Amino acid sequence: MSSVGTLAITGLMSGIDTEALIAKLLELESRPLKLLESQKARAQTRSDVIGEIETLIRQVKTDVTSLRGETNVKKFTTSSTDTKIVTSTATGQAAEGAHSVVVNQLAAAAKMVHTAGTAAGTSTIGITFSEAVNSNLISSTTAAWFTVGTSDATYAFQFGAEGSFGVTFTAGSSYSIDSAANLINAASLAVGTYNAATVAYDSQTGQYYLDMTARMSTTQGVMSLTLSSGQAIDVFADTSDWYKVEATAGQFSYTYGSGSSAVTRSISLSESGTLEHLRDSINNDSGNPGVVASIIESGGTYHLSLTGRDSGETNTVVINNPATILSGFDSSDFTVTQVAQDAQVRVDGYPPATWTERSSNSISDIITGATINLQGTGTANITFTRDTTQLAEDLQTLVKSFNDLQTAVNYTTSFDPDTGETGILQGDSTILMALSQIRQSIIGIPAGFSVEDSYSMGAQIGVSFELDDSYQGFLMFDPTKFDAAVADDYDAVVKLVGAIGSGLSDSSRLIYDSAVSSTQAGIYDVQATFDTLGNVSMARIKLSTESDGAWRYMDISDGNMLTGKVDNPEQGLAIRAVYGGSALETAQVRLRNGIGDTTYSTIDDLLDVLTGPVAIDKMRYNTQVENLTDEIAVQEKRLETRKEILQKQYANLEATLAKLKDFQAQYQAMLAQIGSGG
Repeated sequence: MSSVGTLAITGLMSGIDTEALIAKLLELESRPLKLLESQKARAQTRSDVIGEIETLIRQVKTDVTSLRGETNVKKFTTSSTDTKIVTSTATGQAAEGAHSVVVNQLAAAAKMVHTAGTAAGTSTIGITFSEAVNSNLISSTTAAWFTVGTSDATYAFQFGAEGSFGVTFTAGSSYSIDSAANLINAASLAVGTYNAATVAYDSQTGQYYLDMTARMSTTQGVMSLTLSSGQAIDVFADTSDWYKVEATAGQFSYTYGSGSSAVTRSISLSESGTLEHLRDSINNDSGNPGVVASIIESGGTYHLSLTGRDSGETNTVVINNPATILSGFDSSDFTVTQVAQDAQVRVDGYPPATWTERSSNSISDIITGATINLQGTGTANITFTRDTTQLAEDLQTLVKSFNDLQTAVNYTTSFDPDTGETGILQGDSTILMALSQIRQSIIGIPAGFSVEDSYSMGAQIGVSFELDDSYQGFLMFDPTKFDAAVADDYDAVVKLVGAIGSGLSDSSRLIYDSAVSSTQAGIYDVQATFDTLGNVSMARIKLSTESDGAWRYMDISDGNMLTGKVDNPEQGLAIRAVYGGSALETAQVRLRNGIGDTTYSTIDDLLDVLTGPVAIDKMRYNTQVENLTDEIAVQEKRLETRKEILQKQYANLEATLAKLKDFQAQYQAMLAQIGSGG
C-alpha cells in the first residue's frame, strides 16, 4: 500500500486500485528511461568488446616484437669439437662458418693463502708487537745506505719496557741496509735474544726498507731511538724517518689492482681480534674493491685465503708490508697459490707469433657477434650454423595471433541475413579499418622494398591469405615455401622480416650513409649537382611516389655529405656524394623497414592513447556511457517526481469522494426525515 504523508490511497471510495494504476502510468512514462538504459548497456558492451579486441591487437604487437631487427631475426646454433676447451654463443651479428681456437692459458684471479695459519678460526691475532718502519727506502740491499761521520755513532734502541740495547756504527764507514740490520741484530740478540731488525721488500715501489720489531707481545710501547754519542746518521736522525706503532691493535693493509685502478684498503683489528674477525672485516668493508676473504682448514690448521673477484693480470692482490702491522701477516707470510693472469688465445691462427690476451675467459670482442667461453687449454674448432627454426616459429605465432584477432572482429562485426542478427560492433568501421591495416602490414610490400629485392612481400616467404574461402581474411603460414625461400636467399628473408632502416643506393656516386629513427622508410629519388672542383653545389630529394613539384633541397656539409632537412620525410637521411666527372648525378635511395617493424609501428599508431583510432573509438563509447548515465539520472528524477504528483492527485480524489459520500449520506438522511413527516 502506498501513501503520501498520512493520507492513505487505498481506492476504497473510488473502487480503483490506484497503486496499480499509478504503476501502469509510470510504466508507460518510463519507456524513454528503458531506451536510455538499453543504449547505455549496448555502449558499455561495445566499449568492453573494443577493450578485448585491443588486448588481441596488443598480443599481435607482442608477438611481432621478436621479428624487429635483423639481429633478432638471425639465429645461430653453435658447436665445439671439444667443449672442455671452448664453447660459444652467437647473436644475429655473427656469420656462418667455423673457427679454430687455440687456448694457451686461461685467465685467472689472484689467490694467496696465509702460510702458517692458526690453531682455530677463533684464534686471537689482533695483538701486535711494537714496530717501527724506517721510511728511507733503497733499491739495493748491498749498496751504501749511509756513511758515518768523523766519529763513531752510538744509538740506544728500546721498545717500551724491554731492555735497551746499544749499537755503534764506526766512523767513516759506509753501511748497506743489510749490514746495518746485521749490526742491530747482533746487539738485540745479546739483550733480548731475538733479531729486532728485518730488511723487507716493498713490492709496490720495488725498494727495500728497515723494519724494527719487538718480540715481547706483552710489552706495549713505541720504539725509541737515542743518539748516545757521536754524530747523528742521516737516515736515523729525525723522528720523521720512522713510522711507529704501539703494540695495542693490529692493522692489515692490501692493494687490489694495479696502476691507476689500484685501490688500497686497511683493516683494523682490536687486541681481541680473531682470524674470523679479519675475514669478516675484509668482506664487510664498504670500500672493498673486489677481494674475497675466506678461511681454509687443512690438517687442523686454519688459513686465511684471499681471492680477487676479477681475473686478469692487472687484478693483483698485494699485502702492503709497511702499513701491515698485524704480526705474522706480512707479504712473506702468504703463499701465492694462483697468479693473476690474462687468458691467451689464438683464433684462426691469428696472431701467428703471439697471443690475443684478455682478462676474462668469456671473450666477445674477437669474433663479431659471438662470445667464446674458454674452458681449458688446447685446440678446438667452433662452428656457427644458422638456425631458421625460431624464425619459422615466430612467423607462425604472428599468423596465429592475427587470426585470433580476425576471429574476434568477424564475430563482433557480423551480420546474419537469415536471422537478421548482428554483432555488437556491426557497422563500426574503425575496428575493420584497424584490422585491415594490420593485415596489410604483414602481407603487403613494406616501405622501401621493391621488385629489385629477392623478396618483397610476405607471400613470397610463406605468409599469405588463407586459400580456403571459408576463412576469408585469415592468414596462413606455408613452411614449405618458407624453407625454400630461406634456402634460396637467407639474407633476403632476414631483411624482409627484420629490416629497420636498412639503406642502399643504386648509384656508386650517391651512396647511402645513414639514417635516424625518425627518417621515414621509403624509396627516394635523389639528384646532386657538382661544381668544377668536385663539390656538391646543389642537392634535392623527394619520395618516388611524389610528383615533380615536391622536390626538396638537402643540406650540404663537408663538400659532399647530403642530409635530409628536419620536418620532412627524409629528415636525418645522410647520403655521401662522390664526384665522378659528371656535373649531375642521380640515384634512387631506398630505406627499408621489414614486416616486423612495419607491423609494430602500425599497431603502435593504432593504439596511441591520444591519437590512435582504436583508443578514440573506445573513448567514444565510454563518453556515450557517461552521457547516457547522466540522462538516465534525469529521467529517474523525473519519474520520481511524476510518481509523487500522481500519488497526491489520487489521494485528493479519494478524499473528495469520501466527502461526497458523506454528503450523500447526510442528504439521504434528510430526505428520509422529511418523508416520515418528522
